[in-house]
Amino acid sequence: MEPFDRALDAFQEIFPDPESFGKPGGSAHGASDGSKGAQWNFWVIGTTGEAYLSINLEGMKYKNWPSSTFILSELKEPQLLHLRTELGEFDPIIRFRRDAWQAQARISIAEADIGHVLPLSKFTADTWRATLAEALQCLDPSKFHKGRAKQHVTRLKDDQVIEMWVSPHLNILVKLWDETPSSHSTAYKRMASLVSGLTPIHDLVGSQSTRTDSSRPSSRKVKFDSLGDAANYALQFTRAGSSTHNYLQGLLLNSGIDSLGSYTVTPNRFVWWGEDGSRLARFELKSVKLSLVVANSQLEGVKLPTGAKPHIKNASMTDCFTDAEAEVAELLRVFERRSTTPTTSN
Repeated sequence: MEPFDRALDAFQEIFPDPESFGKPGGSAHGASDGSKGAQWNFWVIGTTGEAYLSINLEGMKYKNWPSSTFILSELKEPQLLHLRTELGEFDPIIRFRRDAWQAQARISIAEADIGHVLPLSKFTADTWRATLAEALQCLDPSKFHKGRAKQHVTRLKDDQVIEMWVSPHLNILVKLWDETPSSHSTAYKRMASLVSGLTPIHDLVGSQSTRTDSSRPSSRKVKFDSLGDAANYALQFTRAGSSTHNYLQGLLLNSGIDSLGSYTVTPNRFVWWGEDGSRLARFELKSVKLSLVVANSQLEGVKLPTGAKPHIKNASMTDCFTDAEAEVAELLRVFERRSTTPTTSN
């Protein structure tokens, strides 16, 4: 029996109405359970016969962009990594892919991998957050990340860099087998065992991709104890490509930044609070130019942007307004760990 047919027979005994994808004899020929959200699927490598089982979440609209909801849910309240100790022998590969769209077809690009591609056991909070943040960039922030984004990518067939619509595509995968089993019974037992073992992850992806509280930003003030979580949440209120957006990305992706205190975010403003309740920094999220007002106590060793000046109402704080890339990058140092008790607060 052909490798695909053997796998399909086992798969449809668990999922009765599969939908096939790919071409017979192609690089990957498989089938999914047809769910419009978190799916089960498998595929067979045409050249080798090896097969993979996957939990699949594509960057498609379906009902309210479940891929967007999953990413925002995991950024706000990470849950997937909690399963690392609950899966026993199962240690699936976690992989986000960047799908590049030409009409209804996906084309091969050099930048296909998003963030880190690792077994679940190897992910840390930082690597998972960075991967999610890069995946979020593949969705349009002007639509609350409910739509594809445009990015420059490298088309593999001719190495041309072109602007294309992209979306993030999550696979959580394990190998079914290297060689096609000789009997249906063996193939079914193997597939059923893997489906059973990975069901906790499938259930979590389904839950995190359908949460109603992550689909649209709230107008209320939200408090965070983690700078990374606050920056992730604030990104949705900024204009993609703006200096403010890039500053938040820098806070999110620079693992060397470690600040004390807490943070509040509204759709208009990001505020950093010291441990004593004093305000250490704030900036406006709707501003295209970075409009950072920062306590002087946080400026030690920081090269100020051209035009920086004392805050008009509080001389213990400094206005650092800029849209120069190098100056924006330098101001990331404001959030490095120091004493968080300025002389006075604004």
